Amino acid sequence: MRHYEHSATRAPRERWLPARLLTPIALACLVLAGMTGHAGANDGFEPIFDGETLDGWTGEEGRWRVEDGHIIGESTEEDPLDENTFLIWEGGEPSDFELKFRFRIDSEWGNSGIQVRSERLHDHVVRGYQPDIATDDPITGMSYEERGRGLLAPRGSKAVIDEDGETETHTFASADDLAELFDPHEWTDYHVIAEGNRITTKINGHVMSEIVDDAPEAREEGIIAFQLHSGQPMTIRFDDVQLKSLRRPLFDGETLDGWDGDPEFWRVEDGHIIGETTEEGQLEHNTFLIWDEGEPSDFDLQFRYRIDTEWANSGVQVRSERVEGYRVAGYQPDIATDDWITGILFEEMGRGVLNRRGQSVTIDRDGEQTVEEFADEDELFEHIHMDDWNHYRVKARGNRIVTEINGVKMHELIDDAPEARRSGVIAFQLHTGPAMRIRLDDITLREKFTSIFDGESLEGWDGEPDLWRVEDGHLVGETTEETPAEEDTYVFWEGGEPEDFEMKFRYRIDSDWANSGVQIRSERIGDYGARGYQPDIATDDWITGILYEVATGRDVVARRGERVLIDSEGEREAERFAEEDELLEYIDHHAWNDYHVIARGNRVITRINGVKMHEVIDDSPEARELRSGVLGFQLHPGDPMLIRFSDIRLKELPPLRDPAE
Repeated sequence: MRHYEHSATRAPRERWLPARLLTPIALACLVLAGMTGHAGANDGFEPIFDGETLDGWTGEEGRWRVEDGHIIGESTEEDPLDENTFLIWEGGEPSDFELKFRFRIDSEWGNSGIQVRSERLHDHVVRGYQPDIATDDPITGMSYEERGRGLLAPRGSKAVIDEDGETETHTFASADDLAELFDPHEWTDYHVIAEGNRITTKINGHVMSEIVDDAPEAREEGIIAFQLHSGQPMTIRFDDVQLKSLRRPLFDGETLDGWDGDPEFWRVEDGHIIGETTEEGQLEHNTFLIWDEGEPSDFDLQFRYRIDTEWANSGVQVRSERVEGYRVAGYQPDIATDDWITGILFEEMGRGVLNRRGQSVTIDRDGEQTVEEFADEDELFEHIHMDDWNHYRVKARGNRIVTEINGVKMHELIDDAPEARRSGVIAFQLHTGPAMRIRLDDITLREKFTSIFDGESLEGWDGEPDLWRVEDGHLVGETTEETPAEEDTYVFWEGGEPEDFEMKFRYRIDSDWANSGVQIRSERIGDYGARGYQPDIATDDWITGILYEVATGRDVVARRGERVLIDSEGEREAERFAEEDELLEYIDHHAWNDYHVIARGNRVITRINGVKMHEVIDDSPEARELRSGVLGFQLHPGDPMLIRFSDIRLKELPPLRDPAE
C-alpha cells in the first residue's frame, strides 16, 4: 500500500463495564481510572480489588487478608485446611468477560486456582470451572472443574466437549515447553477469557489450555473466586485483579443513541431508559423503542427492568420485523403487572400467546403445537419482583428461544412453523391502556460466532505454501530474505463470500517491521491477489486501524478516527470522531490484539481491542461492485516479516435492504 502524509490527532476513550457487576469500591476505582488511567491495549478492564481491603470479597475468616497491596491466602501447620475454601467476589455472576490478575506462590508447595462461571454451594465452597494454579507440575494452566467433571483440558491442549458430554482433545503444545514460560514462585500474569461456550487460559501472554463446552453441565455465567486448596501449608498472593465485560452494551446510560422511538414516550433519566405514557398522552396503538443497529439471529440478550406504576404492560421484541413507524411485529417475551403475563412468550401482531410461563412448546412445520409443562406458573411468579429490579434474559439459537427472569427459566419455544423468524430487530414495548412507566438498564447483547480456523491445519484456506503455515495453534504468515513476497499475497478463506457479517480475530506481529491486513468483500485476482476493502495492520504507526482499498485506485478510504460518508457519485465527506494518535495507544503491535470488523449494508466499522478505529458509509460505484466477496489475510512486499493470527471467527448477518433501492 502507498504511504501518505498525515496529521497527528487525539481521541476520546471508549470504556464500558456493567455497573451492576462492580462493588462500590470498584466503582470508585472506575471513576478514578477514567480520570487518570493510562489508555492502552488493556482498555476496558476495571479493578475489582482495591489494593487495600477485601471490600466486595467474602472468604473464610483467618484465611484471607490484604498485605502490601496484595490479597493473601494462607494455611499453616497450626491451622491446616481440611477442605478447599474460596475467596468469592460478590460483584456479580458474569457470563462473557476477560479476567486478568497476577499471582505468586510464597510457599514451597501450593495449590490454588481461579473459579469462573461457578456456583456457590455453601459458606465458602464453590463448584465450577477452575483455570488452575499450583507448584506441582503440570497443573498450572490446565482447565479443571471443581466438584464436577475434574480435569477438562491438560496444559497444552484444547478440549471440545459436545452436547452428549463426549470430549475430543487436541494437543497444540508440549506441557513441559509451556512450563518454561513461567515460575509460580515469581509474579506471573494470568488471563482468563470466557466467551460463549469457550474458556481460554493464558499465562504471561501464552495460551495454556482451552475448552469449548456444549455439555449439559456447561455453565454460561457464575461467580468468580480464588481457591486455597486443602493439604500442606501454603501462602499465595494475588494482585492487579481486573475484569472486562465482553458483552456488547446496547445502551450507553446517557443517551438513546442507537435507538429509535417516539420521543414523546421515551427518554433517559438517572442512567435508565424510561418509557412512559400519561393520561394526557394515551396511545392509539402499541409503540416501541427499536434498536436500529442490527437484526441479530443467534444471541443472548440481557437487561434489567423495573415497573414504577401500579399498572403496566410491556415486553421485549426479538427476531421481529419493523412494520411502520414505531410499530413492530414478532416474538415478545412479556412484562406486565398482570400476574399471568410476565414470563410468557407472545407474538405481537401474529399468533398471540405461544408459551405460558412454565411451558416448553414445540411447533412443527405444519404449525401443530406440542406442549409440556416443566414448572408451575404460579411458583415461577414468586421469582419475579413486582416492586423492584428484575434481570431478564432471552437466548435465541436456531429454532429455539428461551427466557429467564432472575436466573429462573420461564419458558422455552422450538418453532419450525412457516411463520417462525430466525432474525430481526430488538425493541421494547409500551402497551395501550392506562398511564404507565417502566425503567430499563444494563442492556447487553452477545451474538454467536463460528470458528473458521481449526488451529491445526490450513484446511479451508488457500495461500502460497512457502509463506503460510500453522504453528502453535496460530495461522502464521512469514516472508524472509530467501522467500520474499514479490507483490501483495494473501491466504484466502474458501468457505464463502460473505456480504453482511462480523469477523473477529487476534493478531500479533513477531518481526520488527510488518505490513498486513484483512481483506473483506474482496475479489480474488490471479492465484493469490485481491481487490477490495482492507482494514489494515502494520508496524508503521499511521497504518493500523485505517481502511484501505486494494487495487481500486481509491487507496485510503478512512484514516484512524474518521467517519467517512461516500455518496453515489463517489464524493467523500469525512468527520473526525477521535484523534488518531490517541487511538494508537490502544494498540500494541507486538502483543496480541483483538480485531473486529463489521460489514453491514453500505457500512464498514473496525474496532481494535474494543475501540472503534473507523466507520465508512459507502454508496460509491466501487462499493456496489464489492458488496460481498472473499476474506483473506495479507503479506506485503518489503522487509522480512512474521505475523500470527488466531481465534478467527465469523458471524454472517441477514442482509439489509440496499439504501439506494
